[in-house]
Amino acid sequence: MKEYHLKVNGHDYVITLKNLSGSRAEMEVDGEPYVVDIQSIHRKGKPNRRPSPSAQRGTTESAPQVTSAPNMAAVGVADHVTAPIPGAVLEVYVKEGDEVKAGSALLKMEAMKMENRIDAPRDGTVNKVLVKVGDPVSQGQELVELK
Repeated sequence: MKEYHLKVNGHDYVITLKNLSGSRAEMEVDGEPYVVDIQSIHRKGKPNRRPSPSAQRGTTESAPQVTSAPNMAAVGVADHVTAPIPGAVLEVYVKEGDEVKAGSALLKMEAMKMENRIDAPRDGTVNKVLVKVGDPVSQGQELVELK
């Protein structure tokens, strides 16, 4: 979990990032839960700028550098659910033959020291679970096959 303190139009907000999976983020803003679909990320400023001296000393935390992540909506009609980033499987919530609805949890994986829930992109039936707890996975690796 990462916590960020932001000031927007003179109002202070505390944002706690709970889970980041593909283009979806689960977070709390001042204690209120939100699920956010990330449509795009634009970086402002010079691409190779260095952090301010205060950030280098660790007195402030800069926002995480996010590279473009696979759009989970693009996998919505596919038969295979793939890993959005490299990581390791922590939990598998489904088995072959299970009926799933779009958005229901299929498995949890750890990537970049964060737990990420991988959700079903569409309604369907689990045809095959291609990973098990403890498996390392690479970006784009097939995790679950739906029919």
